[in-house]
Amino acid sequence: MQTKRKNGDLNKVLNEISAYLSDISNIGNITHYYWKTGIYAEKLLKLCYGKEAIVFPVDIKKITDKLGIWIEDVDINDFSNEHIKRPNHKIAQLSVQESFFSNEREAVIYTDKYVPAASKRYAIANEIAQYIFHKEDKKIYKNYFVMPMCPTKSDALVAEIFSIFLLIPMRNFLQELYDYVKYRIKEQSIPISTEEWIKYLSEKTGVSEYYVANGYQYLRGASYWIYQAWELKNTPEKLAEINMTEENQQEICKWISEKDFSKLKDLIFQNE
Repeated sequence: MQTKRKNGDLNKVLNEISAYLSDISNIGNITHYYWKTGIYAEKLLKLCYGKEAIVFPVDIKKITDKLGIWIEDVDINDFSNEHIKRPNHKIAQLSVQESFFSNEREAVIYTDKYVPAASKRYAIANEIAQYIFHKEDKKIYKNYFVMPMCPTKSDALVAEIFSIFLLIPMRNFLQELYDYVKYRIKEQSIPISTEEWIKYLSEKTGVSEYYVANGYQYLRGASYWIYQAWELKNTPEKLAEINMTEENQQEICKWISEKDFSKLKDLIFQNE
């Protein structure tokens, strides 16, 4: 009975993620979208980790195991059509199809064994996002992860955003930034450079510098939304100016306490 309930919780969260993130055409406020994406990623991670604390680097295998996705490390070139010349390297391939033996859908993510681990982790997270978006598709579904090619579909952009929050959860990110800034300023008295911080975050999260830098805008956008929620509390007219509803504001204030926000505010938010 407990297993059924847990599976029900997982399916509910996956359906919520798929419904919300897939509808990118109706985004009213991009910073709110970043924030909600981070919340959904956190919900999924909590289900995957159970009672364990979520720490860096995120254990990607916990996620694939929970979703029932197999990971196979292969020579990805074996999957390529020799008549098609690709301008860039294919890192991963998601394949979802009906099992010949059980008639149930099976999902496999093939990863290139010659690709560095940090890039591979991001590729897997990206394919996990694609799997969630297309979890109700009845047909055979395949997706190829090739970067840094420009996307041709909106779900590729959405997958990028979700992947970042899956590998760099918002709560962990804020605490890590706080600890880093505190150490650099109070212990070393050295100004912080963006390049050094991105490199540090890359090493801490197990995500390549390219993908960390690419996704950093999403993390900053969600951080801005958190800041505004607390700074504009009890001022509905100012909340309206930035298109934040009172419901949005209350959700954020439940997510992070005033005490914790005040601690972060002193160090990680830009002061005039």
